[in-house]
Amino acid sequence: EFRWEGDFVCPDGTGIEDLEALANNWLTDDPVCDADYDGIVDQHDFNVLSGHWIAPFLSVSKNQVSYFASEGGLNPSPQTIIIRNKGRSPVHWLIESDNPLPVWLTIDPISGDLGMQEQLPVTLSVDGTGLPVGTHGYTFSVVDPNALNSPQAVTVTLHIRGLTAYWALDEEEGLTAHDSSGAGYDGTLVYFADPENAWTAGKIGNGLTFDGIDDHVEVSGYCGIDGDRPRTVCAWIRTSQAGMILTYGDVGTGSRWIFFVNESGNLQIGVSGANLISSEVVADGQWHHVAAVLEAPAEGPARVQDLRLYIDGQPAAGTYTNPDVLIDTVTSPAFPVRLGVHKATAAGSMSSYFGGQIDEVRMYDTALSAGPIAALAAER
Repeated sequence: EFRWEGDFVCPDGTGIEDLEALANNWLTDDPVCDADYDGIVDQHDFNVLSGHWIAPFLSVSKNQVSYFASEGGLNPSPQTIIIRNKGRSPVHWLIESDNPLPVWLTIDPISGDLGMQEQLPVTLSVDGTGLPVGTHGYTFSVVDPNALNSPQAVTVTLHIRGLTAYWALDEEEGLTAHDSSGAGYDGTLVYFADPENAWTAGKIGNGLTFDGIDDHVEVSGYCGIDGDRPRTVCAWIRTSQAGMILTYGDVGTGSRWIFFVNESGNLQIGVSGANLISSEVVADGQWHHVAAVLEAPAEGPARVQDLRLYIDGQPAAGTYTNPDVLIDTVTSPAFPVRLGVHKATAAGSMSSYFGGQIDEVRMYDTALSAGPIAALAAER
């Protein structure tokens, strides 16, 4: 029974008819008044619905916010949540949590006031600098003790991705190139006639010497980074001739990843049917740190024009061929990651063997920026 004896007061003195209609609907068990979606129209539903009318009602636009970054990469862009007052009385909200705010997360602002039907954006920024690889999370609540629907919990998750594979090539003997990333993608030396003498002094510690005839390393357990996902492949090389550094991916335009020194001695990254070729020559018998990067485009799928080359820690000027070709790397067990060789077709023979030394080969599932690449090139 609703006798309208002052139980409910509309702040602006109007709209009593709406409140009466709400009560009437509730009394007739109208499904539209099932505010808590439990299948029953009861006193709780009426309290919630009438509260929308006379009390502050706190809401947030999303309760889960996720970020993805890579060890040594750029920080992801800030994201925004919207805090709203859907009620008819002012909200004074603030951020609360049982745990201190982590150093990698910034929330701005952390409190505020909202009039009825007002909203405010709150910016969430993350900084992955120095964080270990893995998932980092933090949950906070947006709170106003006087508001309905308070508190509102928000969970922020920061995923730090790192090396997908790392062949330091520091072995001194044997036919295994161990993966130092922890992923277990060990490589096997193939056709090395004298493997004990192939492990020679490299740029950092030991390195691997390829004869340019048939030596190569096959990583049969790893097929590489697929699709148009951002990535970085880098290594130290020393050579005076053309040859493959690292390759993988199936046959087809835009579907391969071929990182090599071309016949003119320039550094080149190709995807089958399209390339980026450096202006600088690297086949000069000197050690060079080389990197190929696929950056995420501002919008749309990745294309050849999103490829970048670095030589000795610096962005390398170069020329694109077919820059609009889409990159969609197709990974396949028939074309696993290989060092020092290229296989054109699944049934075809190997070719373009690398002659010289390769050391410190790394693969990342992110586009490293110039700073981290320069740091890698500065290692001695």
